[in-house]
Amino acid sequence: MKKVMIGLILIFSFNVYAQDFIHPLDFKEGDKEKVIKYIQIEAKKSAEALGGQNSAAMLRMMEKGELSSFKKLMKVKNRKILDEVIKTCNDIGTISYSMIYMMYRGELKASKQKLKW
Repeated sequence: MKKVMIGLILIFSFNVYAQDFIHPLDFKEGDKEKVIKYIQIEAKKSAEALGGQNSAAMLRMMEKGELSSFKKLMKVKNRKILDEVIKTCNDIGTISYSMIYMMYRGELKASKQKLKW
């Protein structure tokens, strides 16, 4: 199931290199429309990359998922880990707020674990 989720997230991933990407911890109230516009544009690009699947229902689902992940990322406490995740995602070249959030949670969990015998 986890592999399926990762695959779906990769399929619906957005390009972080886009100039309108807003870092969730740098978000200001005046950025709301920029974030929404970015998510809408990138969701449409991702849907088109899937073969022109431009159904309104699918686009709204993708947009809602991205906005939900963005809002969760706005509340994270460890900026260092978040910045590392975003950098890793930039190196990959395609990413979404959903992917960033998923990777952040994994990195945060791993950072609290220690090897035990």
